[in-house]
Amino acid sequence: MIFGAFRFRPALSLAVAPALLILLGLSAWQIQRLGWKAELIADAQRGLAQEPQIYVGSSSAQSEPDPLKPYIVKGELFPEKSVDLYGHRVMGVTGAHRVSLLVLDDGTRVALNRGWVPQKWQGDAKTSQHIEARVILRKVEGSRGFDPANANVPERGIWIYGVPEQLAREWEVDALLPQVAYVLRDNAEGYSPHSQSFPLGHLPRVNLPNNHLGYAMTWFGLAVGLFGIYLILSLRRNQEGSKPEEG
Repeated sequence: MIFGAFRFRPALSLAVAPALLILLGLSAWQIQRLGWKAELIADAQRGLAQEPQIYVGSSSAQSEPDPLKPYIVKGELFPEKSVDLYGHRVMGVTGAHRVSLLVLDDGTRVALNRGWVPQKWQGDAKTSQHIEARVILRKVEGSRGFDPANANVPERGIWIYGVPEQLAREWEVDALLPQVAYVLRDNAEGYSPHSQSFPLGHLPRVNLPNNHLGYAMTWFGLAVGLFGIYLILSLRRNQEGSKPEEG
């Protein structure tokens, strides 16, 4: 036989057991996260599919909008008070998201992310106009403690994120709604950088990645590998420690 019978090794077992439990625990945790993320994506998809409600501004009980549901906003759009958020591409073409001041009918001021425009696009209207748009209302948040405001350099005209506090100072208006309104398209038809109609509104889709199954399999695979190494070391030690009987 290549290997002898299994021989229990206390020191090796004491070292391997905690690591094995941690790896299996991480795998189980990722399975839980898989279910949580799947439910979150399903909720977002159901929310976007709902009929939009009219958002009448901060004077109503709707002042804290649901970020997973669409709304209808009505108000006066001021194209002259706009900034372009650079770093956005559509089908390989560099452009920006145009964000403009929208004053709702009740006076609430909102930063309206109208969608993608080609770089240095000059085709915007010159005067204010009353509009109605289907939007989602969400706060601009960073990841892992990153503050989006730190990426902007307003004094140099560099905008990466539409942070309401900074936009209010840029446009010299009172405080904006904490949420940014993102204009939604009905579908992807005509969504092209060569379109004749700009800005291109945002496609109503959920872009939440769900890679937790892969993470779970990685942790489980590491646990299996560790256990296999433990078995091999135990069997090898048993074989190496055997001695031939003296005649």
